[in-house]
Amino acid sequence: MEEKSRKLFARIEANIDELEEYISEIKKKHSKILSSPFHDEEDFHELDRLMAKVQSYCANTWSLLNVAKKTRQKDSVKRCSIRMETVQLNSLYQKFLDTVSDYSAAQASYRQRKKKLLKKQLEINPIRYLSKSIGLHKRYLAGLIEKCSSSLSRIPIRKK
Repeated sequence: MEEKSRKLFARIEANIDELEEYISEIKKKHSKILSSPFHDEEDFHELDRLMAKVQSYCANTWSLLNVAKKTRQKDSVKRCSIRMETVQLNSLYQKFLDTVSDYSAAQASYRQRKKKLLKKQLEINPIRYLSKSIGLHKRYLAGLIEKCSSSLSRIPIRKK
């Protein structure tokens, strides 16, 4: 195997390992958010930052995998080296896909657990959450009406 391929595979594997670390941090944040009775905005910002990093690493890793696949197809020096690179590339693809599916499962689990928590909160105290929701809608509608009325006041009126 060439030194160039070895470095590329090492870089891909390092990216996948970083992805796994970020995904474990995301799972911890999910647990922290769901278990705490009070929501801290910093946790949500940290979660958004981690998810952005995961998406960035996924895109980077995917492009590196594609580069490795294309360079492997171009370089057909020795048959045994091609077979070794093919096996290594396939194992990296599988490792990447397993990591991404783990991330997807973590996100789906978080959404389900969040839905259950919200339903439970609504069952316990529906009036409080309903009144908050109505208050938000009133403020939204008041702002919308104010914008419309200010826009209408700028329109010139034509007389017949």
